Amino acid sequence: MSTLTAAASARPPRDRPVRRRVVTAGLALACALVPVQTGAARADTAADGPALTSAAAAVGAGTDVAGTSTPPGGRATKPRITTIPITATAPSGAKGAAPSAAGPVAQVTRQRTSFDVAGVTSSGAALDGIRIEVQTHGAAGWSPWTGLEAEGDGPDPGTPEAAGARVGTAPLLAAGSDGIRLRVFSPDGTLPGGLGLSLVDGGDAPQDARPPRSAAPLSVTAPRLRTVADGATAAGPTSRAASAVTSGVSAPAIVSRSGWGADESLRDCVPTALGGFKAAAVHHTVNSNSYTSTQSASLVRGILAYHTKSLGWCDIGYNFLVDRFGTIFEGRYGSLAGFVQAAHAGGFNRETFGVSVIGDFTRSSFPSAAVSAVSRVIAWQADRSGFDPGAGVTLTSEGSTRYPAGTRVVLPRVVGHRNLSLTSCPGDTAYPQVAGIRSSAASTWRAGQYRAAPGLYTPLTARRVVDTRTGLGGSTTALGPDSSRVITIPGLPSTATAVTISVTASGATGGTYLVVHPDGTPLPTSSLLSTSPGRTVAAPITVGLGPSARLRVYNRLSTVHITVDVQGYYSSSGGAGFTGVAPRRVLDTRTGTGAPRAQVPARGSVTFAVPGLPSTARSVVLNISGANARASTAVTAHPVGTARPGTPNLHLSAARLSTTSVVVPVGSDRRVTLYSDLAATDLVADVVGYHATGLGARFTATAPRRVADTRWGWNIRLGPVTSGLVVGTYLPAPSTANGVAMNVTAIYATAPTLVTVYPAAQTRPTSPSLTPSANETVSTALLLSTGVGPHVSYSSTAGAVHLLTDVTGYFGP
Repeated sequence: MSTLTAAASARPPRDRPVRRRVVTAGLALACALVPVQTGAARADTAADGPALTSAAAAVGAGTDVAGTSTPPGGRATKPRITTIPITATAPSGAKGAAPSAAGPVAQVTRQRTSFDVAGVTSSGAALDGIRIEVQTHGAAGWSPWTGLEAEGDGPDPGTPEAAGARVGTAPLLAAGSDGIRLRVFSPDGTLPGGLGLSLVDGGDAPQDARPPRSAAPLSVTAPRLRTVADGATAAGPTSRAASAVTSGVSAPAIVSRSGWGADESLRDCVPTALGGFKAAAVHHTVNSNSYTSTQSASLVRGILAYHTKSLGWCDIGYNFLVDRFGTIFEGRYGSLAGFVQAAHAGGFNRETFGVSVIGDFTRSSFPSAAVSAVSRVIAWQADRSGFDPGAGVTLTSEGSTRYPAGTRVVLPRVVGHRNLSLTSCPGDTAYPQVAGIRSSAASTWRAGQYRAAPGLYTPLTARRVVDTRTGLGGSTTALGPDSSRVITIPGLPSTATAVTISVTASGATGGTYLVVHPDGTPLPTSSLLSTSPGRTVAAPITVGLGPSARLRVYNRLSTVHITVDVQGYYSSSGGAGFTGVAPRRVLDTRTGTGAPRAQVPARGSVTFAVPGLPSTARSVVLNISGANARASTAVTAHPVGTARPGTPNLHLSAARLSTTSVVVPVGSDRRVTLYSDLAATDLVADVVGYHATGLGARFTATAPRRVADTRWGWNIRLGPVTSGLVVGTYLPAPSTANGVAMNVTAIYATAPTLVTVYPAAQTRPTSPSLTPSANETVSTALLLSTGVGPHVSYSSTAGAVHLLTDVTGYFGP
């Protein structure tokens, strides 16, 4: 970190850290990852998703997270801070000094004072034009004179943390020192007001004598879960050559804050929780390369004390620190379990996380052990956030020393600090090593990714495979909080790579959400649907299979019953390709399109044709909507001439509009039937695509990922989508991709609205994708043919609504 200037942020208000004293560790654990919500009360928070809540669960439980390395006997160690005023004095001619022609305007000498970290702060003007030099004394005698660089980075401009920050230098690391000499040079002979020298003794802790050298690197992507198997162990193959299934990128061994003895009373704010990061910045702490492995933790404690007590920050500025021996330390509170905004690169803290190597690498390289550790922690964090460390990204400055607020900067996903700010960090010799760190992190990340073999689609007559209410497919046990159910889909070929299913949640005892992912992969940062007491919610999903043709359904917050209905599968050995089309209305009982103008009666049906399909079409993808229902009812889609399956696709409430997506097999007559169960209702259907033999794209399943979130500005414009506003995002996929399988969730709507999601290259269609009511959380699955590259647009007709997007795979040649 270095040089100083700050541009005012032009960003709109957002969830920000509240500067308040955190009195007890218990309180800190309970609220560490809860952002401060503004605006209307939130009636349904279940869709916040596992990107935050799994982390919160791990932290809130007050336990160390799997994958961390916490030496025995870990306890907080309170640093000692000595502050010495710096006032103008005549040159003292101290031994070893070599004043310039003008001479220093201030000098300080302090001996027989133990410290590990030193720095200079000012309560007045910036340190522009001021030159500060120090010598430190230790076992080897006096060091050479070293210049202290002004600390120009830190909290983002305009935030409460920035408001409480003070001007100062970057910390000088000098482990085990007992004396210091300081001199200050000023062009005009004056000093900034309130200039002071801070000496921080990190203290000794029992764990310092046992620095961690190795620990089993366990994944911390998912909380510890209770698993209920479905008992169907013989229905599926034992291995799947068609899928390349991995378990994600494991967390390296990391020393938690309790492990290095963090004094949590020094924190005076609740960290700002984020939805993830877009990029990583590599730093160095400057000044000390001679420390021992037993001194590393003391240096980290000293940096925490200097950043909080001397510079006035909320917490330590970096998310992670790495010593020259390759030991990784958790930095800012919450970085190990979740995603929290740090203060490492002013103007870019909301979009990046910082990893700092302890030492000065202006003239020497990062040691190989440090390079390896930095690469591993970046690969792990990138996996949790869902980005490829080897790719590029567009970041938006909130006001940095290099880029004014609002500047959009295209950079690699892993950069040196100097790419974001006017600084020499991470050092002239180390900076060329950032490219190698980026490459190594990308290789580790790619090796840990789930990606199934491309497949073609085979539709099935919809059938139920799991119902926890009746015991179908296993026991009658409902899913409890933080528990999961392993699902085997019977009857699939060994070459099956993905399935299209519908999952229904009912009988919830409280607000909760469900996640579906391939069994054998970590719990992803995504969600399928949200529900609450009294609601029955169904949502389709196209998702990859685990190594034994199995899926895992995870429930987050309360007890709930689930049903799972299979509609078809993708296989590497044959089937039909997907072709998306601009939405085209084929049924509307309100206007007489495709059928007589009349509501579908209770326990009645409507049949309609889907014209324009090729002769080899095997299924059609429809968006179906229900409106003006006389009472709650369920709607089921099926081909004409087949028995109606007991697998509803859409659940309607009285007098409101609801919509979903469904894949329906078609015969030669290209006709489809929609059945309404308990009440009369109007029904609308739009064709958005089809699967046909010999045509279309193949589907490649990936691990489900949250790829856009307006609440955090994650890969999309920050802030809710309001009436008349069209926002867009680029969904991560290969450049050859021409479509995506995605789930979109609407949350925190301020009024009933119609949300439309469509390919950016197309005109906005008239049929909505989601229809949330005020404060309701709703989700839908979409198969979109996007053309060249997966560019997607979103719009809303009323009020304001936040939108979350998860991707489960892509279509391509």
